[in-house]
Amino acid sequence: MSGMETQIAPATVGPSNIDYFSDCYTQFSTAGDGYIGNSVSGTAAGQGAPTVDITHPGLISVTTGTTAAGRSSLNSLVTSSVLFGGGPYAWEGIVSIPTLSTVADRFICLFGFVNSVSAAPTAGLFFSYSDNVNGGNWLVTAINSSGSVTTDTGIPVVAGTFYKLNVSVNAAGTIATFSINGVVVARITTNIPVATADACGYTHTIRKTAGLNSRSFVVDYLWLRHQPTASR
Repeated sequence: MSGMETQIAPATVGPSNIDYFSDCYTQFSTAGDGYIGNSVSGTAAGQGAPTVDITHPGLISVTTGTTAAGRSSLNSLVTSSVLFGGGPYAWEGIVSIPTLSTVADRFICLFGFVNSVSAAPTAGLFFSYSDNVNGGNWLVTAINSSGSVTTDTGIPVVAGTFYKLNVSVNAAGTIATFSINGVVVARITTNIPVATADACGYTHTIRKTAGLNSRSFVVDYLWLRHQPTASR
């Protein structure tokens, strides 16, 4: 079954605006919902329904499965569909990580814009988490073919806590603003992907690096908005 899509209309929706929202009321199929697909690798990796949360209606659990390198993601159907500098972009999602990464069962989560869900991205603007990097704090990264910059937000990831993550990029593609629960935690002005070779897509990804126990994150909703500078 496909997820429930709701178009949240600005002044106009169509050639001059892209505005997509999914409240994740139903489970995405392998083929996705026309806007979002999924990518999985490993035994029992995939998506499913977690315990219902009255304050977060419509949840999907994204799980690694029981393979040491298992991975799973909800992502854009094409991971090279986004290029910054042609109008403002915004991505937002509410996520929770029920069980934190440990040395025995280590994983990394990426949320935002990336050009790869199967390996470390070489282009993107994203939040990341793993227990062995900066004490398990939320990190934000801008990366392109010229280099990368990562900022420690100083905010530790707490198991089972929901976080509203937002990445917003200005029209010129020169400033990336990262927010957690509506509070700006970083602004980055370098290594923003604006070259064709650095095109990326959007994702919610979890990837194991050690251990055979399945690990997961839960996503409440995902939202994308883009207003192209040039008409089409």
